[in-house]
Amino acid sequence: MDYQTVIIIGGGLSAMVLADQLATTHQVTVLMKADISENNSILAQGGIAAALSPTDCWQDHMADTLQAGYYFANEDAVKVLTKEGVSAVCDLIKKGFQFDSTNGALIFGQEGAHHKRRILHVGGDQTGHRLFSFFYNRLEGSVQLKQEHKLIDLVIEQSRCIGVRCQTANDEDEYFFADHIVLATGGCGSLYQLTSNNPTITGDGLAIAYRAGVELMDLEFIQFHPTMLVKDGRNYGLISEAVRGEGARLLDEEGTLLMEGIHPLKDLAPRDIVARTVYDHYLANKQVYLDISMIERFDVKFPTINKLCQKAKIDMQEGALPIAPGAHFMIGGIKTDLVGRTSIDRLYAIGEVACNGIHGANRLASNSLLEALVFPNRLASVISESTLTKRIDPVISTTNSVTYQSIDLPSLNTLQKQMTTYAGIVRDPFGLLTLKDWLESYPIHCPLDQIQPKQRERANQLLSAWLIVTSALRRTESRGAHWRVDYPNHSKDWDFVHTLRSKYRDKHPHNKTCAMTSRNK
Repeated sequence: MDYQTVIIIGGGLSAMVLADQLATTHQVTVLMKADISENNSILAQGGIAAALSPTDCWQDHMADTLQAGYYFANEDAVKVLTKEGVSAVCDLIKKGFQFDSTNGALIFGQEGAHHKRRILHVGGDQTGHRLFSFFYNRLEGSVQLKQEHKLIDLVIEQSRCIGVRCQTANDEDEYFFADHIVLATGGCGSLYQLTSNNPTITGDGLAIAYRAGVELMDLEFIQFHPTMLVKDGRNYGLISEAVRGEGARLLDEEGTLLMEGIHPLKDLAPRDIVARTVYDHYLANKQVYLDISMIERFDVKFPTINKLCQKAKIDMQEGALPIAPGAHFMIGGIKTDLVGRTSIDRLYAIGEVACNGIHGANRLASNSLLEALVFPNRLASVISESTLTKRIDPVISTTNSVTYQSIDLPSLNTLQKQMTTYAGIVRDPFGLLTLKDWLESYPIHCPLDQIQPKQRERANQLLSAWLIVTSALRRTESRGAHWRVDYPNHSKDWDFVHTLRSKYRDKHPHNKTCAMTSRNK
């Protein structure tokens, strides 16, 4: 059999896990948008949820995941995540990865919407960073890692994805071709002003997939984290939900407990409920605080967060951390099956950019790192077992003889302000339509070959924003992370699969097969 080649686009944990699985059997190239340190995985303070405790089981984990997701999730996908997640974490431990423990016994934490203590951490609040480093170090010398390669386009020939076009740090085009192409480009948090995400995570992977005709789903569901450390208007980073799991409470300016009477789980209610409650106070110009005074040895339990507080010059003796909600996780994304296959042959998606329905309408805390283990492992098995069919030669010119248009596009900061104002935690029809009209005033559907190289990434970001806003307008209900003031209730009319096609597809030949899917249980 011919030696199969794999291209993975993205530099986060999902990409590292998949590369680790394929490194000894395939020729693997990992293309990263920026430096290896620029990803969300290393920022993940929360732990990894898995039913390893003797008093826990994957069925209970599944029940919590379904409940937190408003029973909108793909139950088959949730079963895979929670059941196979147990063995995935056990295998990780066998490989030498060490979670926090006491006298050899694993320490289980609790986070929002979990009814049991099942969250494993490393270094208190350094789980993501340690996991990423663990897999990255295993890859040394076994795969080709290319930094500063921004994905611009997918190369589709004969209904198969055969390669990608990237833009180098010198704004030059570079093509890569392979038997298998995997998108692991992350979410879209930095399309918003206040976010927990790395600045490079701007959702452009959505637009790139859409332009190639890949099916997307559930883009209206953007999860906001309720506790970003924000002082004097400056965002210093995320305060993990694990802090509330250790007893921290949300307070208003008068010292009143914020979540009393809001939800039975109070401060550990699902994220969407906590985020909207904090946001209501934020809109009223009322400061909300996270009271951590009851947590002993906070600096030891949460060293990363403690450093953020020191940077913000917060008096830790007072035990009150000023917080505000920020964009955190893209629940929807590229539609995949339970092994990562997309609607295009030999194109796959994993991690936050992918959507197989595991998170429903609202992601359960600490399921994202588990997702980054389980589904790359499943995809690795599929790629390893695949039979290599006849390779397709690209019909493409790699020479640049095009005269580019210079078009007027807004700054990323302007886009972030618009998204925050009109497509944030709470949405209304006027704001969504205002934002949609504003986005459509720019040539966001123009073929990228006609746009100057320095403007392509921004054009993709604008298109990604348009996809999110269009999806939010279409879903005429409120459910989980998608909340509309004009449709405040859940509607059974949305309890089915509904495919939305772009009205622009007939105007642009390369978009004829583009589709967005809003998936309901």
